[in-house]
Amino acid sequence: MLADSVPRSPGVGALAPGVHAPGTLLMQLVEFIADNLPRWRDHPDRRPVHSERELTDQLSSYLNSAARRSLDLVQFLTEVPDAGQRGRFLDIAVKPSGAPIVVTGRRYTLFDVLLPIECKRLPTPQGRDEREYVAAGEGPGAGGIQRFKLGAHGSTHALALMIGYIQEGQAPQWLTRVNHWLAELGETDALWADEHLAPMTPMAEQEVQRLRSLHRRQPRGSASIELRHLWIALAS
Repeated sequence: MLADSVPRSPGVGALAPGVHAPGTLLMQLVEFIADNLPRWRDHPDRRPVHSERELTDQLSSYLNSAARRSLDLVQFLTEVPDAGQRGRFLDIAVKPSGAPIVVTGRRYTLFDVLLPIECKRLPTPQGRDEREYVAAGEGPGAGGIQRFKLGAHGSTHALALMIGYIQEGQAPQWLTRVNHWLAELGETDALWADEHLAPMTPMAEQEVQRLRSLHRRQPRGSASIELRHLWIALAS
């Protein structure tokens, strides 16, 4: 059973103390999603779609089904209101599915978000800012990383996840472009200086690219937020 700490209740087991280090659950959630991205993409019943909303709806449905088989502690919900920013909605939110879960001393019930997830297409659809994975416009509205960095998403979390749907090109090319956009922002805004995505595994011949980045926040938020990035190639 996957949990940092799960109070015992009928039908729900609990690991012995010390089996999971603090925060392990969140990392295992990221790995669960990474492992299932290719299975979702290649599922014989999945209808080919291209829009971010449709892709995310399909992914959430698949992850819920997969969780029922091997990870019955959590659920994956779409368009969930962000607890720290009224009027904002998370693309996918991971929540407990029943019994409360304790992670690094914080108790999460089925009404609380364990892990906020933002999904983005690569490339951005035509007619919009091509840098949308990172930042777009003057405010925190459109950019993926920007939303977490400026507190529009996940302001109460120290870890969040971004999923990139690669519909054209290759992952190494996108890593170069995303880091170039981050470097450009860092040249004009010290809050973005020296921030970049770093691969966590060799990029060659990987079905799912795992990357990590760390971002400073504005004073009103926590000192920083760690983003994990999972990129999956959808192009044939």
